[in-house]
Amino acid sequence: MSIHARHKLNRFLASMSDSRLVLNERDSCSFKCTNGMRCIVELIPNSTAVLVYFPLKRLPDSLATRVATLEQALSMNLSLQQSNGATIVLDERLKQLTLSAQRELETCSFEEFDSWLGKLIQRSQRAQEELDRFELPKALKAKSKGPSVSPLNQAIQNSVLLKI
Repeated sequence: MSIHARHKLNRFLASMSDSRLVLNERDSCSFKCTNGMRCIVELIPNSTAVLVYFPLKRLPDSLATRVATLEQALSMNLSLQQSNGATIVLDERLKQLTLSAQRELETCSFEEFDSWLGKLIQRSQRAQEELDRFELPKALKAKSKGPSVSPLNQAIQNSVLLKI
C-alpha cells in the first residue's frame, strides 16, 4: 500500500461527505449511502488501487433458491462489466453477494472518483432490486420443475454441495 494512495483516498473520502470519512487502521471505511446502500471502501494491499463494494444480499437457505440466486447474479455480471466495470461476487468475509469494483488511484482525479463512485452507488441499488425481484419467482419455478435442471444450474448445485 502506498502512503500517497492512502493520503489521496482519505482526501477523496473527506471531500465527499460532511462526516469526514477516513480510512481506519485496516485501510478501509464503511458508510451508508443516501439510497440506503452500505458502501465499503478499501485500499488493495501492496497497490495504489481502491476496492469498493456494496453488500447486496445474503444467500438464501433453500438450496433451490440459492442456486437460482447465484445463476441470476452470474447472468447479471456481463451487463455490469460493460456498464461500469463492476462484478457481483460472493464475499466470503461478509457471507453475502456484493457488487464490487476497483479503480487505480494514481491517475484518478477527485471528479473522476466521485462520478465513478456515484454510478456504482446507483447501480448497487438496481442490482439489489433485480436480485430481490428475481429470487422468488425463479425459485418457485425451479421447485415446480422437479428434478430437471439446466447444466449451469447443476454445476452451481454441485459446487454449493461441495462447499457445505
